[in-house]
Amino acid sequence: MAGRRGARGEGTSAYRLHQGAAVRRPSVLDGTVVVQDGRAVAATVAGRVHPVASGTIAVPA
Repeated sequence: MAGRRGARGEGTSAYRLHQGAAVRRPSVLDGTVVVQDGRAVAATVAGRVHPVASGTIAVPA
């Protein structure tokens, strides 16, 4: 993946992130980073969510 010190490799890297276990809302995010010429040029993030709140936003006129 690309970072401040440059890319670790060219092409597409995939990763999986586990989060939320400490607050008892575990989830898994899957992502990719595409590196070309030492720079990240694209990224994706996917996963499922469990709603914990809902609401509306009033836009001022």
